[in-house]
Amino acid sequence: MLFRSPTNRVWEFTPATNTWRELGPMPTKRGGGIAVVLDGKIHVIGGAGYHPAQTEDVSISATVAHRTVPTHEVFDPATGRWETKAPMNVPRNHLVGGAINGKIYVMGGRVGSSFVGASSTDSVEEYDPATDMWRIRTRMPYPRSGMAFGNDGRLIYMAGGEYLDNAYVGVFRSFEAYDPARDQWYQLPPMATPRHGFAGGIINGVFYAVTGQLQSGTGGGGPGGTPAVEAFEIGKPAPAFTLPLLHEPEKSFSQKDALGKVWILNVWASWCAPCRQEHPLVVDFARRNSVPVYGLNYKDKRDAAQAWLRSLGDPYAATLVDADGKVGIDYGVYGVPETFVIDAQGVVRFKQIGPLTPEALRDKIEPLLKELGKQGVAGRAEVAPQV
Repeated sequence: MLFRSPTNRVWEFTPATNTWRELGPMPTKRGGGIAVVLDGKIHVIGGAGYHPAQTEDVSISATVAHRTVPTHEVFDPATGRWETKAPMNVPRNHLVGGAINGKIYVMGGRVGSSFVGASSTDSVEEYDPATDMWRIRTRMPYPRSGMAFGNDGRLIYMAGGEYLDNAYVGVFRSFEAYDPARDQWYQLPPMATPRHGFAGGIINGVFYAVTGQLQSGTGGGGPGGTPAVEAFEIGKPAPAFTLPLLHEPEKSFSQKDALGKVWILNVWASWCAPCRQEHPLVVDFARRNSVPVYGLNYKDKRDAAQAWLRSLGDPYAATLVDADGKVGIDYGVYGVPETFVIDAQGVVRFKQIGPLTPEALRDKIEPLLKELGKQGVAGRAEVAPQV
């Protein structure tokens, strides 16, 4: 099956007039790269172009060799000019990427000199425009290409994709999040339908996965295509629960008890080393803020949890016992610690995966709490006796 020849033609679409117009060409002919917008400029990164042994009138196909490139070119719409920037460390095509906090991140893709015979990579790189330099970051959980992605300004979400090498092909339904601030990957609930070569994006806190290929190595519109659309809700109502209290097991707490108030749920356990690392921050935060912090003691022993708090300090308005971990599962907890900010309407507005950091508190949580404070009065909720 033939793919279209690489091109360097550039087009601009104007929604107000519903029209397209052609602009000046991109310096390098290629396909299968990505375009990332940062500071009003378009960064076109990676892709596949003509192999030096081929002439430009030969279409790239599964059997015709091509050249995978690390090329990085930047278009300025204000001037209509292109500028060449530092190339990636790993040449790749069919990669994904996005911009967060002034830097660009690229992930995965195909490497090698043919489309179907290529191998997939798990490489992740970070580009800093201030220095025009790339650096290697923590690898993806699995090597693959053709994923869908989106970012919410804090995490980069990545779904699906395909794996290719000379011995094995396969399609993923995996869904993960990458935290650039901590350089860590986290597993999220997988899609129902494995797919690659599809579209994805985040709107109003929901990640949408649209269409795609079910069979590895097939092109768009070929056999194995799916019209399936799936959505993963990032901002959602806090799941319902009623749990006993750690220090007063005859009493219970429900998420309904906190309606009308902004509150924080911090998931922790005495056996969790990262929880010990973040705990001084939780203690300090609770001391400085009127927003109540509730602890969710996850799959722990009551005596060990009580001793842990006596030793390290108890910052919680109340500690809730999730002995079997079912409430944690409902909240999408994949490891402790995790922290949730829940607004006065009972909607999860922020999720910190992994230990809290001073930066996360200063730059994300505290500004959000200030905004949410206008919606409800912070304070301790009443604890109802367990029936």
